[in-house]
Amino acid sequence: MQRSLSSDSAYILHKRPYRESSLLVDFFSLEHGRISAIWRAARSAKRRVSSEPFHAMHISCIGRKELKTLTRIEAGIAPASLLTGKNLYTGLYVNELLYRLLAPYDIHEKIFADYQQVLNALRLGHNVTAQLRYFELNLLAALGYGVSFDIEADGESPISAEHNYCFVAGEGFHRQANTGPNSIAGATMRAIAAGDWQAPTVLHGLRIITQCALSAQLQGRPLRSPAYFRTQKRLR
Repeated sequence: MQRSLSSDSAYILHKRPYRESSLLVDFFSLEHGRISAIWRAARSAKRRVSSEPFHAMHISCIGRKELKTLTRIEAGIAPASLLTGKNLYTGLYVNELLYRLLAPYDIHEKIFADYQQVLNALRLGHNVTAQLRYFELNLLAALGYGVSFDIEADGESPISAEHNYCFVAGEGFHRQANTGPNSIAGATMRAIAAGDWQAPTVLHGLRIITQCALSAQLQGRPLRSPAYFRTQKRLR
């Protein structure tokens, strides 16, 4: 039986050429999570809607299997400004995380809202780093791998401000006798747990943690955002 889906708020996460003039596109939608679909004639001169990422779109699609066929695509409200430079790269990084880590058709309303907040931060240039770390932590929690910042890996000992720690994905925080490049001070851990993310050392500690945890979820496979950056430019 054919299954019809529609979304009033969907963003392109990933796209690649398909046949002569079409695209295979992965969308992130509020109503259905990640959707994979064929967008016929998307690369033709007569297309009416841009295939640029970070624009909210209205879409409808149909199909019996996981890969659907778009039957409607319309541009939503245009963003206040386009992403460029480092902010564009960061946006593509966020898109790749969603594309690679979200299962098809799993609905994540909270992550969708967080995604929109990241895009707004990138467009406005306000508190981008903290918003990105917040997004990464919430994405990990949505995948079932939330991080507890107030307790050691043994599940009993509270984090001490007097010690240093290393983070091990799937285990938690272990005390370190000596500091290393990925060491995180206990005082930093306490600040993270309290939601005090203003200091650069706190944001740096968060980055160490999220990158380690996300790498484990990606099974060590490197991200391809640099190649995606070049692809986006080529497929415009």
